[in-house]
Amino acid sequence: MTTYALDDYCRACAPPLFKKQMAAAAAATKGDAFKAEGDAALKRSTIFGFGKSQKYEDAADAYTKAGNQYKLGNRWQSAGECFMKAGECHKTLGSETDAVGSIAEAGNCYKKLNPVEAIVAFQAAIDIYNAGGRFGRSAALMKEIAEIYEADGNVAGAIESFENAATLFANDNKKSVAQQCHLKIAALASGKDDFIKAAEIFEQVGRESMESNLSKYSAKNYLFQALLCFLAAQDTVTAKNKKEDYKNIDYTFAGQRECTFIEKLLGVIEANDAEGFAQACADFDRITPLDPWKTSMLLKAKKNIAGGGNEESDLC
Repeated sequence: MTTYALDDYCRACAPPLFKKQMAAAAAATKGDAFKAEGDAALKRSTIFGFGKSQKYEDAADAYTKAGNQYKLGNRWQSAGECFMKAGECHKTLGSETDAVGSIAEAGNCYKKLNPVEAIVAFQAAIDIYNAGGRFGRSAALMKEIAEIYEADGNVAGAIESFENAATLFANDNKKSVAQQCHLKIAALASGKDDFIKAAEIFEQVGRESMESNLSKYSAKNYLFQALLCFLAAQDTVTAKNKKEDYKNIDYTFAGQRECTFIEKLLGVIEANDAEGFAQACADFDRITPLDPWKTSMLLKAKKNIAGGGNEESDLC
């Protein structure tokens, strides 16, 4: 009975999977056919230039259809190549809008399995968008490049690309998205122990947050993060001075738990009190849980204390 039941189950499940595989194969076959049409169109000869535009239009149309079919067949490399060819045809025809759309789509396809070619395609699209003053579009693609670098572990490339994206978003008057890019830079920089760069960014975002009634309540968090970076850099003198400065930036900061916590940390570090440091962290965490990033900064700050251990140790 069990065997029959299992066989029935397999027969019930197999057809959908089989149909999906067959559909993907059929789509890829159609993609091959459309690609062949595009190649053939480009090879057509013209007499004194007559018919040149038509052949590029036909090629672009065929390559676009091929790319879409390859996407359905999960053949992402082939899809990317066809969209790039369609983009080149549109460029030849002088249609920048169609060209950049195809090239950007090529980047989306390459991103599935070929990050290097995705970056090349996105950068080509960015150049076109920038030339036309379409900074919002180019900023979004630059952010995509930054995320590709980040996923690949290329921190330097990610930081540079996030910086470029932030500039482009700012040029397009998208201040909040630009700030998000800056915060990503701060997180990446602090992860590489560039605490001062991270602190400067958190402070700047904190200052900017005070300019709006909608965002001013977030300012204390960014100022708090900046101070944690200074402590992680083992620069308690700057941390003390900045703490006072931040009370002037955000008049509510002095009464916040974050400010009180920093003052306690400065005191126990100065007293070389590792136990007091651990207790201050535990007290703060009990009410406001410390996330992994803050915990990491505090572990580095703990090294200010003689016998405070290394960053692999616990806070307590």
